[in-house]
Amino acid sequence: MLPFWAFTVAGWAISTGMVALVASWADPHSSMQTILVMGASIAGFGTLWVVKYLFLDKIMFGPDHHTPYDEDIELEEAGLSARS
Repeated sequence: MLPFWAFTVAGWAISTGMVALVASWADPHSSMQTILVMGASIAGFGTLWVVKYLFLDKIMFGPDHHTPYDEDIELEEAGLSARS
C-alpha cells in the first residue's frame, strides 16, 4: 500500500509543480495558457504513470518475484504433491 500512496503524492507534487511553472511562464491573458497548463498536468501525471508502471511491473512484481508458497500452490493445483 505504501508504494501506491508514495506514487500518488509524487504525482500530485510533480503535476502541481509543472502547472505552477507553466502558469508563471505563459501569458495569463492568452487562451494558450489554459492549453499549456492542461498539457503540463497531463505530462506530469503521464510521466509518473510510466515510472510507476516500470517500478511495479519490472521491480516490485517482476518475473523474479516469487515466494515459496507460490510453488506449493502451483503443485497443488496441478494435482502433484508439495515438496517436503
